[in-house]
Amino acid sequence: MSPLTWVGLGCLLGVAAWLRLLCCRGELWLDEVWTWDISHKMTWPGGLFYQLQEENNHYLNTLMVWLFRNGSGWWYRFPAAVCGVASVWLAFRLGRTASILPRLTCWLAAVLTAGAYLLVHYSSEARGYAYAVFFAALAFEQLWVLESYRGQLPTTGDTPRSKRIAEWLFPLACCGGFLSQPIFLTCFGAMVVWLFLRLQKQVSADQLWPSLMRLFLKPGLFFVVLYLVDLRHAANGGGDQYPLWRVVVETLSLTGGGPFNGWRAFVVAGLVLAIFIHGLRALVREGDDRWIFLLLVVVVMPLGLLVVLRRAEVYPRYFLIAVFFLIQSAAIGLSDLYRRGLVPRVLASVGLVCVMFGCGQHVGQLAEVGRNQYVPILELLAEREPSSTIQIRSDHDFRHPLMFRYLLPQANMRGKTLIHVNHENVPAEGTEWLLSHSLDVDWTPPASREVRGVVYELQSFRPYAGLSGWGLALYQRATPRTDVPAEPRGGQSR
Repeated sequence: MSPLTWVGLGCLLGVAAWLRLLCCRGELWLDEVWTWDISHKMTWPGGLFYQLQEENNHYLNTLMVWLFRNGSGWWYRFPAAVCGVASVWLAFRLGRTASILPRLTCWLAAVLTAGAYLLVHYSSEARGYAYAVFFAALAFEQLWVLESYRGQLPTTGDTPRSKRIAEWLFPLACCGGFLSQPIFLTCFGAMVVWLFLRLQKQVSADQLWPSLMRLFLKPGLFFVVLYLVDLRHAANGGGDQYPLWRVVVETLSLTGGGPFNGWRAFVVAGLVLAIFIHGLRALVREGDDRWIFLLLVVVVMPLGLLVVLRRAEVYPRYFLIAVFFLIQSAAIGLSDLYRRGLVPRVLASVGLVCVMFGCGQHVGQLAEVGRNQYVPILELLAEREPSSTIQIRSDHDFRHPLMFRYLLPQANMRGKTLIHVNHENVPAEGTEWLLSHSLDVDWTPPASREVRGVVYELQSFRPYAGLSGWGLALYQRATPRTDVPAEPRGGQSR
C-alpha cells in the first residue's frame, strides 16, 4: 500500500477508536454487571469452564472482566473496543480481495464498518459479541488466504510466509471465536459449507474430505469439547421476548442507520436488504463464489440456528456477525453501482451519506444518554429521603437489586442505606419509593401510577439510547408520610 493509503487508513482507524471509546463511557448495563457478578465465583482462569455454567459467561470477555476486576467499567469495555477497531482493519483487508473495484470496495467496507451503529454499540460494551465479530472476520480472511494458494505450484521449495501464518492463525481464530460467543458457530458452519461446495468443483472426491478435515477438524473438536464440558450445562437467564420478524427488521434498519421501529424502519430495512442482494448478484456475475458464503453467514446460518435451538429470546446482537458480513456485501454492491454510470453513482453516494448520518445520530445518542442511568436516580433518592434508610420497591426483583449492588459504591448516598423490598414482602401501605423500567426506547412513563391501591407520583425519568439497558422512572408515594418507615419484613436485598 502507498504511504497515503496508510495515512488514510490510520485516520479511519483513529475515528473508529474514538467512536467506540466515546461510547465506552457511562454506566454498565445488566448483562455487563451480571458478568461482573458471576466472575466473582472464579478462583482461577480455568474456572471459566466449570465454575460458572451461566449463559452470560462469554469466556474471553468474562476473563477480561475478572482480570480487570479492581478497575472501572471502562476497562471492562476496552478489550471489546480494541476488537471493534481491529474488525475495521479486517474489513479493509477483505475489501482489497474483492473482485469488483477492490481499491474502492476496501474503503467502503472499512468506512461502513467503522461507523455502523450496531458494530459501534456492541464493541463498546463488556460482552463477547465484538470479540466474536473480530474472530469471524479474521477466520474468513485467513481462510481466503489459504484458498488463494490452492492449486498454485510453488516457484521455490519454500511455503509462502502468508500461507504459513494462515495455517496456524485460522484454527486459532476459530477457537477464539468459540471462546468469544457461541454465535461464532454461524460463521464456522458457513465456512464449512462454502468450502465444501467450492472444493467439490476443484478437487477430486478422495481429496475433498481430507482437505476439509485438515482445516476444520481441530477447531470443530475444540467446540465439541467446549460444549460437553460447559456449554450444555449453561443456564438460560431468560429475558424479554420479541417476534423474530420484528428483531430482523430492527437489525436491518439499524444497520442502515434507520429508526428502531415504525414504518420508516421497514423502508430502511428493505433498502439494506436490496443493496445486500445487489452485492450478491454482482459477485455472481463476476464468478466469485464468495456470494455463497455471504448468503450462508448472513441469512441461512443465523436463522437456521435459531430455528434448531427454538430460541425464544432473540435480539439484534445475535445477528452481529451477520451484520459485519452484510456490510461487506453492501460495500461490493455500492462499488458495482459506482461503475454503472452517473445516476447509480449519485444514488450510491446519497445512500452512503444517509447511512453514515443515521448511524452517527444513534452513536451520538448512545454517547450522550448511555445504556441506563442508575447513579442519578440513587443520588436523587439520597437527597430526597429524610431518613437514614431508603426503602424502595421495583418492578423487577432481580434486575434492579443486581444493578444496585454494583452501582451503589459509585453513588453519593450521603451515608444512607438503601433497602430493596422484594415483591412478596411489600407492606400493604407500600414503600416510599418505586422504581420502574422499560426497554421501549420511546417510553414516556405516566405522571402517576397505582400499584396495589397505593398511588405513586413520578419524580424523575431517565431515558436510554436503546438496545442495551433500559429507561428508568422513579416514583414517590403520593400519600404523605406521618413517621419514618419501619424496617420491611424479611426477604429484602441490600
